[in-house]
Amino acid sequence: TFTGKTTEDESILHDTIKEIKSNNVYTIPTSIEKYFKTKFPECIFMHHSSTFVISIMNNFNKESNKQDKVYVNVSNNSFEIATFSKGNFILYNTFPFKTKEDFIYYILFVMKQLSLDVNTTELVLLGKITHDSTLHQLAYKYIADVSFINRSSLFSYSESLSEIPEHQYYSLFNLSKCV
Repeated sequence: TFTGKTTEDESILHDTIKEIKSNNVYTIPTSIEKYFKTKFPECIFMHHSSTFVISIMNNFNKESNKQDKVYVNVSNNSFEIATFSKGNFILYNTFPFKTKEDFIYYILFVMKQLSLDVNTTELVLLGKITHDSTLHQLAYKYIADVSFINRSSLFSYSESLSEIPEHQYYSLFNLSKCV
């Protein structure tokens, strides 16, 4: 059952995420789809949530461990969360937040609902978050194992990218491995 509403000027697209045997269904304005297909006939559309999940799956599988992990990709006023337990993908969702308390509440709520222990589950941060941010400090206050994701070792990076923290733009850097 789909709960989203569509309009006549939207195209329904989907991404097959073979790593978790799922499809991600989403819409885009038909005018945008037509424009890109006209200018770039071979273009492939992919939702940002699909690239996040696939890139995390590639990273998680590469590590080949069975540790429980929660990945949180922070944006300006929202974050994506993907959880793994015993090596298996469990959940993906997005949450809006206005305050640091909202941020930690949603993370702790998800962990509690999925019976992920805050003392043994690793929280891996990426996106628009820094080591000295209040969001990181608050996460570390409630979760014992908090780290930042490293860039994928599957690529060589330009020296100029060393100025950008490794955990930023993770999904973007890994996009080519998703298609």
